[in-house]
Amino acid sequence: MVVALLALSVLAALGVAMLLTSSSDVAIAGAFRDQRSGIYAADAIVARALDEIAAADWADLLSGAGSAALVDGPPRGTRTLSDGSRIDLQQVVNMANCQKASACTTAELTAVTERRPWGTSNPRWQLYAYGPLRSMLPSSVVDSPWYVVLLVADDPLRADDVIALRGEAFGPRNAHAVTELLAARPPAISSGADTDYNGVGSPGSMIVLSWREVR
Repeated sequence: MVVALLALSVLAALGVAMLLTSSSDVAIAGAFRDQRSGIYAADAIVARALDEIAAADWADLLSGAGSAALVDGPPRGTRTLSDGSRIDLQQVVNMANCQKASACTTAELTAVTERRPWGTSNPRWQLYAYGPLRSMLPSSVVDSPWYVVLLVADDPLRADDVIALRGEAFGPRNAHAVTELLAARPPAISSGADTDYNGVGSPGSMIVLSWREVR
C-alpha cells in the first residue's frame, strides 16, 4: 500500500509538471505572437503616414505644430485600449525622450545613454499621429486590437531631407512594440527619367534609409 501511494504521488507530480510546462509553452507562444503582431502594427502606422509626411512642412512637424489626419482626438490625455487598459499620450512621448513617465529636463534630453548616444543631437520626439489601428484600415480587412502612435524627430545628423520616425504599438496583455527608422525625401529626378517601381524620385515619395526594432 505504501509503495502504491508513493508511486501514485510520483505520477501525480509528473502530471502536474507536464501541465505546467504545457501552460508555460502556450504563454510563451502567445507572448511571441503578440510581440510580432505589435511590430507589424508599429510599422503599419509609419507606412500609413509616410505619404502625408512627405507632403508636409517638416519644420512644423519637428516643432510639434504639424497636424496629422490620423488622430483620434486631442494630443493629450489617456486612451483606453481594447482590453480595458490605458495609456497616456504624453507619457508615451516622455518615455521615448528620456525613459520616464514625467516631463523630461533639458539635461535628460541631451544625456548620452545606450539608447540615445548622440547627446545634444538626440532625437526630441514629437507626437504626430495616433489612434486605434482598426480606424486606419477598412473594417472588412482587419479588426485589430492595437493602438498605434507615431512620433517624429530630426535625425541625429541634422540632414535637411532626412527625418526620424518612431512607431509604437500597444496591445492586449501589456504588449508593447517599438520600431524606429530614418526616412528621406529623394533628390528630384528630371522629367522623363525612369524611377523604380516604388516611384522613388516622383513628387511626394519617400525612401526608408534604416529600420530597427527597439527592445
